[in-house]
Amino acid sequence: AGRKSVLRKWPTRLRNRTAEESRYCTERLLKSSFVVETQPSMPQGKGPLVLRTNVQFSVKTRLLVKFPELNHSMKVVVSMERETPHIKGYRRFNVLGTITKALNMVESQSGGMVADFRHLNLKEQKSGGSGKGVSDIPLSVTEELHVICFDTVFELKGLSVGLQASSLPVVIISNSSQQQSAWASILWFNMLSQDTKDLMFFANSPAATWPQFGEMWSWQFLSATKRGLNDAQLEMIAHRLFGNQMNYDTCTVAWSKFSKEYTPDTFWVWFDGILVMVKTFLEDLWREGLIMGFVSKGKEKSLLKKKQSGTFLLRFSESVIGGITFSWV
Repeated sequence: AGRKSVLRKWPTRLRNRTAEESRYCTERLLKSSFVVETQPSMPQGKGPLVLRTNVQFSVKTRLLVKFPELNHSMKVVVSMERETPHIKGYRRFNVLGTITKALNMVESQSGGMVADFRHLNLKEQKSGGSGKGVSDIPLSVTEELHVICFDTVFELKGLSVGLQASSLPVVIISNSSQQQSAWASILWFNMLSQDTKDLMFFANSPAATWPQFGEMWSWQFLSATKRGLNDAQLEMIAHRLFGNQMNYDTCTVAWSKFSKEYTPDTFWVWFDGILVMVKTFLEDLWREGLIMGFVSKGKEKSLLKKKQSGTFLLRFSESVIGGITFSWV
């Protein structure tokens, strides 16, 4: 009662301002609590964020705050990006499947409320006219970035707030042969982009510094095999890219050099072929540190030169994709 009497004594302007600020903070809190928890992914995909038309994918959203009275009543609707880049040939898609689900506490094991979409797929729209203001910037299919959006409305005790969330940019392919190139785009974007909504990123992609690049390579191996790359292995990769340097930290790699320049294959195709081979056939040996792998021919000879008879070394081929060579004395 005492607190209420104090509030009644506040000037009306102050009470109104306090109420407005309280409402503003509540709305901000609610909007930031609606998130994409699990990014879009296909069951047999190379990695998340690479989707294929007419192939099912899943994605999970979560409201981080639990409201028992709203269980099963807040409907989440899925759609594609609201604004698409004005680029000639840029594809547009429709989301098909169960595109509306209710946030619920049953599927949530760690608090909040979840809407888990497990049976979505994408269908390309029929292309229309180019229209005005369309850019002629050439982007390949695997350089096109798209965003999947999620909308719901929070309504409780007179408060109504529209909530929106969106996935990280995805690459949409139409053929499984495009998966490798699409995954390269996802890696590059997430390594370098400062804006997770920049769908024009590949129109003018920045270069990666060697420290960034090397960390990404090591993470790829760590993620796939639970063992990353050591300094000697990273140095061999740097030497292959930049030649002999006193310090590689100032060297940079352009997007084109990473995934477009064929000599005879792109650097990414060479590296990914090794990763797939190790993951498929040699994961245990790699994890135990028994494969040096990234060793140049010159280094291989110097390492084996003074070793006793019977010593051998496993080295990844620099000319055969996914190949490994055995050298011994």
